[in-house]
Amino acid sequence: MRVYIGADPVTGTKRTVSRTVVGSKRDAEDVLNRLLLEAGDGRHLASGLTVGDLLDQWWPMKRPTLSPTTARDWDSCLRLHVRPHVEGMPLHKFRAMDMDRYKRLGEAGVGPQRVRRVHTILSTALGQAVRWEMIAANPALSASPPEVRERQVQPPSPAVVAAFYEGLEADDADLAMFVWLASFTGARRGELCALRWADIDLLDGSLLISRALVDGGGTLVEKDTKTHQSRRIALGHETVAKLVTYHDVAIERAAACGTSLRDEAFVFTNAVDGATPWWPDSVTHRFIRARRQADLPEGLRLHDLRHFLATRMISSGIDVRTVSGRLGHRRTSTTTDRYAAFVPAADRAAAAAFEEAFLA
Repeated sequence: MRVYIGADPVTGTKRTVSRTVVGSKRDAEDVLNRLLLEAGDGRHLASGLTVGDLLDQWWPMKRPTLSPTTARDWDSCLRLHVRPHVEGMPLHKFRAMDMDRYKRLGEAGVGPQRVRRVHTILSTALGQAVRWEMIAANPALSASPPEVRERQVQPPSPAVVAAFYEGLEADDADLAMFVWLASFTGARRGELCALRWADIDLLDGSLLISRALVDGGGTLVEKDTKTHQSRRIALGHETVAKLVTYHDVAIERAAACGTSLRDEAFVFTNAVDGATPWWPDSVTHRFIRARRQADLPEGLRLHDLRHFLATRMISSGIDVRTVSGRLGHRRTSTTTDRYAAFVPAADRAAAAAFEEAFLA
Protein backbone atom coordinates (compact mmCIF):
# COMPACT_ATOMS: atom_id res chain seq x y z
CA MET A 1 0.00 0.00 0.00
CA ARG A 2 1.10 3.58 -0.64
CA VAL A 3 0.20 6.89 1.06
CA TYR A 4 0.82 10.36 -0.40
CA ILE A 5 2.69 12.57 2.09
CA GLY A 6 3.00 15.80 0.13
CA ALA A 7 5.69 17.50 -1.95
CA ASP A 8 9.38 17.29 -1.12
CA PRO A 9 10.28 20.59 0.64
CA VAL A 10 13.53 20.85 -1.33
CA THR A 11 12.75 19.52 -4.84
CA GLY A 12 8.96 19.97 -4.94
CA THR A 13 8.39 16.44 -6.27
CA LYS A 14 5.47 14.38 -5.03
CA ARG A 15 6.34 11.94 -2.26
CA THR A 16 4.72 8.76 -1.00
CA VAL A 17 5.38 6.23 1.74
CA SER A 18 4.75 2.56 0.99
CA ARG A 19 4.52 -0.53 3.17
CA THR A 20 4.23 -4.20 2.31
CA VAL A 21 1.88 -6.07 4.65
CA VAL A 22 1.98 -9.81 5.13
CA GLY A 23 -1.18 -10.91 6.92
CA SER A 24 -4.91 -10.41 6.92
CA LYS A 25 -7.00 -7.57 5.52
CA ARG A 26 -7.39 -6.29 9.10
CA ASP A 27 -3.60 -6.12 9.45
CA ALA A 28 -3.36 -4.15 6.23
CA GLU A 29 -6.05 -1.69 7.41
CA ASP A 30 -4.18 -1.19 10.71
CA VAL A 31 -0.95 -0.37 8.86
CA LEU A 32 -2.81 1.97 6.49
CA ASN A 33 -4.45 3.84 9.37
CA ARG A 34 -1.08 4.19 11.08
CA LEU A 35 0.52 5.56 7.90
CA LEU A 36 -2.32 8.05 7.43
CA LEU A 37 -1.95 9.18 11.04
CA GLU A 38 1.81 9.63 10.66
CA ALA A 39 1.33 11.51 7.40
CA GLY A 40 -1.17 13.80 9.13
CA ASP A 41 1.35 14.46 11.92
CA GLY A 42 4.02 15.32 9.39
CA ARG A 43 6.35 12.55 10.48
CA HIS A 44 7.40 11.76 6.93
CA LEU A 45 7.63 15.29 5.55
CA ALA A 46 11.37 15.62 6.10
CA SER A 47 12.26 11.99 5.62
CA GLY A 48 15.81 11.86 4.27
CA LEU A 49 16.69 15.34 5.53
CA THR A 50 18.95 15.92 8.52
CA VAL A 51 19.05 18.80 10.99
CA GLY A 52 22.24 19.83 9.23
CA ASP A 53 20.35 20.07 5.91
CA LEU A 54 17.86 22.40 7.56
CA LEU A 55 20.64 24.58 9.01
CA ASP A 56 22.33 24.74 5.59
CA GLN A 57 19.15 26.18 4.05
CA TRP A 58 18.01 28.31 6.99
CA TRP A 59 21.24 30.04 8.10
CA PRO A 60 22.11 31.86 4.81
CA MET A 61 18.56 33.26 4.85
CA LYS A 62 18.56 34.20 8.56
CA ARG A 63 22.06 35.64 8.93
CA PRO A 64 21.51 38.88 6.94
CA THR A 65 18.56 39.77 9.19
CA LEU A 66 20.71 39.84 12.33
CA SER A 67 23.00 42.55 13.62
CA PRO A 68 26.70 41.91 12.87
CA THR A 69 27.41 41.18 16.55
CA THR A 70 24.53 38.70 16.87
CA ALA A 71 25.41 37.05 13.55
CA ARG A 72 29.01 36.46 14.68
CA ASP A 73 27.80 35.06 17.99
CA TRP A 74 25.32 32.70 16.32
CA ASP A 75 27.98 31.66 13.81
CA SER A 76 30.20 30.64 16.71
CA CYS A 77 27.36 28.80 18.48
CA LEU A 78 26.43 26.90 15.34
CA ARG A 79 30.01 25.86 14.70
CA LEU A 80 30.95 24.89 18.26
CA HIS A 81 27.78 23.77 19.99
CA VAL A 82 24.97 23.04 17.54
CA ARG A 83 26.30 21.27 14.47
CA PRO A 84 28.69 18.89 16.29
CA HIS A 85 25.81 17.53 18.38
CA VAL A 86 22.76 17.43 16.09
CA GLU A 87 23.90 17.96 12.50
CA GLY A 88 23.55 14.34 11.40
CA MET A 89 20.25 13.59 13.13
CA PRO A 90 17.21 12.90 10.89
CA LEU A 91 15.01 15.99 10.95
CA HIS A 92 11.73 14.08 11.05
CA LYS A 93 12.89 12.15 14.12
CA PHE A 94 14.27 15.14 16.01
CA ARG A 95 12.35 15.52 19.28
CA ALA A 96 12.31 17.69 22.39
CA MET A 97 14.25 15.01 24.27
CA ASP A 98 17.08 15.41 21.75
CA MET A 99 17.21 19.11 22.52
CA ASP A 100 17.08 18.50 26.25
CA ARG A 101 20.60 17.10 26.20
CA TYR A 102 21.72 20.58 27.24
CA LYS A 103 23.25 19.02 30.34
CA ARG A 104 26.10 17.69 28.21
CA LEU A 105 27.02 21.22 27.15
CA GLY A 106 26.94 22.35 30.78
CA GLU A 107 29.20 19.47 31.79
CA ALA A 108 31.59 20.53 29.02
CA GLY A 109 31.89 23.96 30.63
CA VAL A 110 29.44 25.88 28.45
CA GLY A 111 27.67 28.55 30.52
CA PRO A 112 23.86 28.65 30.87
CA GLN A 113 23.57 31.86 28.83
CA ARG A 114 25.42 30.23 25.95
CA VAL A 115 23.31 27.08 26.24
CA ARG A 116 20.20 29.22 26.15
CA ARG A 117 21.47 30.74 22.92
CA VAL A 118 21.86 27.24 21.45
CA HIS A 119 18.20 26.68 22.28
CA THR A 120 17.21 29.97 20.63
CA ILE A 121 19.08 29.10 17.44
CA LEU A 122 17.56 25.63 17.17
CA SER A 123 14.09 26.90 18.03
CA THR A 124 14.32 29.57 15.33
CA ALA A 125 15.57 27.12 12.71
CA LEU A 126 12.94 24.50 13.57
CA GLY A 127 10.24 27.15 13.50
CA GLN A 128 11.26 27.90 9.92
CA ALA A 129 11.17 24.18 9.15
CA VAL A 130 7.51 24.18 10.23
CA ARG A 131 6.76 27.14 7.94
CA TRP A 132 8.54 25.35 5.10
CA GLU A 133 6.39 22.29 5.86
CA MET A 134 9.42 20.13 6.50
CA ILE A 135 8.02 19.12 9.89
CA ALA A 136 4.57 19.48 11.43
CA ALA A 137 5.55 20.89 14.84
CA ASN A 138 8.50 22.62 16.48
CA PRO A 139 10.00 20.28 19.12
CA ALA A 140 11.79 23.24 20.74
CA LEU A 141 8.45 24.42 22.14
CA SER A 142 8.41 21.39 24.43
CA ALA A 143 12.10 21.50 25.36
CA SER A 144 13.44 22.70 28.72
CA PRO A 145 16.41 25.07 28.26
CA PRO A 146 18.29 26.21 31.37
CA GLU A 147 17.17 29.34 33.14
CA VAL A 148 19.54 32.28 32.85
CA ARG A 149 19.68 34.63 35.77
CA GLU A 150 20.29 38.22 34.84
CA ARG A 151 23.58 39.56 36.14
CA GLN A 152 23.02 41.55 39.30
CA VAL A 153 23.56 45.26 38.77
CA GLN A 154 26.57 46.42 40.78
CA PRO A 155 27.24 50.06 39.90
CA PRO A 156 30.42 51.77 41.10
CA SER A 157 30.08 54.42 43.77
CA PRO A 158 30.34 58.14 42.91
CA ALA A 159 33.67 58.25 44.77
CA VAL A 160 35.12 55.45 42.61
CA VAL A 161 33.93 57.07 39.37
CA ALA A 162 35.26 60.49 40.40
CA ALA A 163 38.68 59.10 41.43
CA PHE A 164 38.93 57.05 38.23
CA TYR A 165 38.07 60.06 36.06
CA GLU A 166 40.56 62.34 37.83
CA GLY A 167 43.34 59.80 37.31
CA LEU A 168 42.45 59.45 33.63
CA GLU A 169 42.31 63.20 33.11
CA ALA A 170 46.02 63.36 33.91
CA ASP A 171 47.10 60.21 32.04
CA ASP A 172 44.63 59.75 29.16
CA ALA A 173 42.45 62.79 28.45
CA ASP A 174 40.67 61.12 25.52
CA LEU A 175 39.56 58.10 27.54
CA ALA A 176 38.69 60.46 30.41
CA MET A 177 36.21 62.26 28.13
CA PHE A 178 34.76 58.94 27.03
CA VAL A 179 34.33 57.79 30.66
CA TRP A 180 32.74 61.12 31.60
CA LEU A 181 30.16 60.90 28.82
CA ALA A 182 29.44 57.25 29.59
CA SER A 183 28.88 58.18 33.23
CA PHE A 184 26.65 61.21 32.63
CA THR A 185 24.71 60.25 29.49
CA GLY A 186 24.27 56.50 29.98
CA ALA A 187 25.11 55.96 26.31
CA ARG A 188 26.28 52.52 25.26
CA ARG A 189 29.87 51.90 24.19
CA GLY A 190 29.04 51.55 20.47
CA GLU A 191 26.84 54.65 20.58
CA LEU A 192 29.67 56.79 21.95
CA CYS A 193 32.11 55.38 19.39
CA ALA A 194 29.68 56.44 16.63
CA LEU A 195 29.23 59.95 18.07
CA ARG A 196 30.18 62.80 15.71
CA TRP A 197 30.62 66.49 16.48
CA ALA A 198 27.59 67.18 14.29
CA ASP A 199 25.51 65.21 16.83
CA ILE A 200 26.45 67.59 19.65
CA ASP A 201 24.76 70.96 20.12
CA LEU A 202 27.05 72.83 22.49
CA LEU A 203 24.79 75.92 22.51
CA ASP A 204 21.64 73.98 23.35
CA GLY A 205 23.55 71.61 25.65
CA SER A 206 22.42 68.32 24.13
CA LEU A 207 23.62 65.44 22.02
CA LEU A 208 21.84 63.11 19.63
CA ILE A 209 22.24 59.33 19.82
CA SER A 210 21.09 57.90 16.50
CA ARG A 211 23.53 55.13 15.61
CA ALA A 212 26.13 52.74 16.97
CA LEU A 213 29.32 51.08 15.79
CA VAL A 214 29.82 47.32 16.00
CA ASP A 215 32.57 44.94 14.93
CA GLY A 216 31.24 43.13 11.88
CA GLY A 217 34.05 40.58 11.87
CA GLY A 218 37.11 42.63 11.00
CA THR A 219 35.21 45.65 9.71
CA LEU A 220 33.40 48.39 11.55
CA VAL A 221 29.69 48.52 10.80
CA GLU A 222 27.60 51.58 11.55
CA LYS A 223 23.99 50.73 12.37
CA ASP A 224 21.06 52.26 14.17
CA THR A 225 20.75 52.00 17.94
CA LYS A 226 19.88 48.81 19.80
CA THR A 227 16.22 49.79 20.01
CA HIS A 228 16.22 51.28 16.46
CA GLN A 229 15.25 54.65 17.92
CA SER A 230 17.11 57.96 18.12
CA ARG A 231 17.15 59.96 21.34
CA ARG A 232 18.34 63.43 22.32
CA ILE A 233 20.08 63.69 25.67
CA ALA A 234 20.38 66.87 27.72
CA LEU A 235 23.85 67.74 28.99
CA GLY A 236 24.77 69.40 32.27
CA HIS A 237 26.80 72.62 32.38
CA GLU A 238 29.97 70.80 33.46
CA THR A 239 29.65 68.27 30.63
CA VAL A 240 29.16 71.07 28.08
CA ALA A 241 32.21 72.90 29.43
CA LYS A 242 34.34 69.76 29.13
CA LEU A 243 33.13 69.11 25.58
CA VAL A 244 33.88 72.71 24.55
CA THR A 245 37.45 72.35 25.82
CA TYR A 246 37.80 68.92 24.21
CA HIS A 247 36.50 70.27 20.90
CA ASP A 248 38.93 73.22 20.99
CA VAL A 249 41.84 70.85 21.59
CA ALA A 250 40.76 68.68 18.65
CA ILE A 251 40.56 71.73 16.37
CA GLU A 252 44.02 72.92 17.44
CA ARG A 253 45.48 69.45 16.96
CA ALA A 254 44.08 69.23 13.42
CA ALA A 255 45.35 72.74 12.54
CA ALA A 256 48.83 71.88 13.82
CA CYS A 257 48.88 68.98 11.35
CA GLY A 258 47.72 71.12 8.45
CA THR A 259 44.15 69.89 8.30
CA SER A 260 40.78 70.81 9.78
CA LEU A 261 38.08 69.17 11.86
CA ARG A 262 34.81 68.81 9.98
CA ASP A 263 31.39 68.67 11.61
CA GLU A 264 31.14 65.03 10.52
CA ALA A 265 34.35 64.18 12.37
CA PHE A 266 34.10 61.51 15.05
CA VAL A 267 34.39 62.73 18.63
CA PHE A 268 36.53 59.77 19.68
CA THR A 269 39.20 59.15 17.07
CA ASN A 270 42.91 58.58 16.61
CA ALA A 271 42.91 60.53 13.33
CA VAL A 272 43.74 64.24 13.58
CA ASP A 273 40.92 65.06 11.13
CA GLY A 274 38.48 62.79 12.97
CA ALA A 275 37.84 60.69 9.89
CA THR A 276 37.97 57.31 11.63
CA PRO A 277 36.36 56.30 14.93
CA TRP A 278 37.57 54.22 17.84
CA TRP A 279 36.80 50.52 17.67
CA PRO A 280 34.44 49.48 20.49
CA ASP A 281 36.63 46.56 21.58
CA SER A 282 39.72 48.77 21.69
CA VAL A 283 37.89 51.11 24.08
CA THR A 284 37.15 48.18 26.38
CA HIS A 285 40.79 47.03 26.36
CA ARG A 286 41.93 50.58 27.04
CA PHE A 287 39.44 50.85 29.91
CA ILE A 288 40.65 47.58 31.45
CA ARG A 289 44.28 48.69 31.33
CA ALA A 290 43.40 52.01 32.99
CA ARG A 291 41.28 50.25 35.59
CA ARG A 292 44.15 47.96 36.54
CA GLN A 293 46.58 50.86 36.73
CA ALA A 294 44.14 52.61 39.06
CA ASP A 295 43.94 49.44 41.17
CA LEU A 296 40.14 49.30 40.89
CA PRO A 297 38.12 46.06 41.34
CA GLU A 298 38.50 43.55 38.48
CA GLY A 299 34.72 43.25 38.29
CA LEU A 300 34.28 46.89 37.23
CA ARG A 301 33.23 46.99 33.58
CA LEU A 302 32.86 49.86 31.16
CA HIS A 303 29.15 49.01 30.89
CA ASP A 304 28.81 49.54 34.67
CA LEU A 305 29.12 53.29 34.07
CA ARG A 306 25.73 53.04 32.38
CA HIS A 307 24.40 51.32 35.51
CA PHE A 308 26.02 54.05 37.59
CA LEU A 309 23.99 56.72 35.81
CA ALA A 310 20.72 54.78 35.98
CA THR A 311 20.94 53.89 39.66
CA ARG A 312 22.05 57.38 40.74
CA MET A 313 19.18 58.97 38.82
CA ILE A 314 16.62 56.56 40.28
CA SER A 315 18.05 56.92 43.79
CA SER A 316 17.81 60.70 43.39
CA GLY A 317 14.06 60.38 42.83
CA ILE A 318 14.04 61.01 39.08
CA ASP A 319 11.05 59.28 37.50
CA VAL A 320 11.64 56.00 35.70
CA ARG A 321 10.26 57.30 32.39
CA THR A 322 12.97 59.97 32.25
CA VAL A 323 15.67 57.46 33.17
CA SER A 324 14.37 55.00 30.58
CA GLY A 325 14.41 57.65 27.85
CA ARG A 326 17.98 58.65 28.68
CA LEU A 327 19.16 55.04 28.59
CA GLY A 328 17.34 54.36 25.32
CA HIS A 329 15.18 51.52 26.63
CA ARG A 330 12.24 50.66 24.42
CA ARG A 331 9.93 50.21 27.41
CA THR A 332 9.98 51.66 30.92
CA SER A 333 9.36 48.13 32.23
CA THR A 334 12.88 47.23 31.07
CA THR A 335 14.29 49.96 33.29
CA THR A 336 12.06 49.04 36.21
CA ASP A 337 12.90 45.34 36.00
CA ARG A 338 16.64 45.88 35.68
CA TYR A 339 16.92 48.40 38.49
CA ALA A 340 14.11 47.11 40.68
CA ALA A 341 16.34 46.98 43.78
CA PHE A 342 16.92 50.72 43.59
CA VAL A 343 13.30 51.81 43.11
CA PRO A 344 12.03 51.27 46.72
CA ALA A 345 14.73 53.53 48.18
CA ALA A 346 13.87 56.26 45.71
CA ASP A 347 10.19 55.82 46.51
CA ARG A 348 10.83 56.26 50.24
CA ALA A 349 12.92 59.38 49.59
CA ALA A 350 10.17 60.81 47.39
CA ALA A 351 7.54 60.10 50.06
CA ALA A 352 9.63 61.83 52.74
CA ALA A 353 10.25 64.83 50.48
CA PHE A 354 6.56 65.15 49.68
CA GLU A 355 5.57 65.05 53.37
CA GLU A 356 8.24 67.58 54.22
CA ALA A 357 7.01 69.96 51.50
CA PHE A 358 3.37 69.47 52.49
CA LEU A 359 3.95 70.08 56.19
CA ALA A 360 6.25 73.05 55.72
